[in-house]
Amino acid sequence: MLNEKVISSPDRAEVQVDPGLRAHMIRVYNNMFVGLLLTALVAYFTAQSQPAVMFIANNGLILGLVMLGMAIGFNFVMNRLSYTGLQLYFYGFAALFGAMTSVYLVIYTGESVARAFVMTAALFGGLSLYGYTTKRDLTSMGTFLNVGIWVLIIGSLINAFIFKSSAASMAISAISLVIFTGLTAYDTQKIRNLYYSGVGQEGLQKLSIAGALTLYLDFINMFLAMLRLFGNQRN
Repeated sequence: MLNEKVISSPDRAEVQVDPGLRAHMIRVYNNMFVGLLLTALVAYFTAQSQPAVMFIANNGLILGLVMLGMAIGFNFVMNRLSYTGLQLYFYGFAALFGAMTSVYLVIYTGESVARAFVMTAALFGGLSLYGYTTKRDLTSMGTFLNVGIWVLIIGSLINAFIFKSSAASMAISAISLVIFTGLTAYDTQKIRNLYYSGVGQEGLQKLSIAGALTLYLDFINMFLAMLRLFGNQRN
């Protein structure tokens, strides 16, 4: 989701004391939190309606393609929309994602959902902090993991329409968890480094939404992988 321009990484001590960078990262995390909150609320209220859940379950492929199109399309609208417009685009994406994930609230117990969320939050927090503070360049790791995402998508589609294997599904979830845990650290570092790209205040505001969307997707995919791997289904 973020501009792939290579930016030299600042010194670790500089990162920790730069008030402008700190404010930028807070803006990123605040937007991400609002997106997650919208997703949770929409998922909860959608799950209360059986017709809505059935509609989503029966049209999952179409909705999934819409979500993928919106995620890819973000880069095309980023320079065309204002900061507020970009925020609304992201929040609309998060709300639609919430509707899609409502089926998980029907399939898995509330305790499983809460446990997966806590585990994801702890893992995400640690890895994001690492990505923010580390002096190690994670670019090569990120390139490898981004390729892994497309392999994961193709593998998921093949399994969903051809093999329909529960064992393969669990393996895909485990691989997904590994990929998005790594991406959390990489994406955080990239957001940090892009702060120094010299795009101006408006550009930084837009980058904060791009960063929020990127980390939101990392968190959501980690959460769903956790839920599929460790969650207990309702009887």
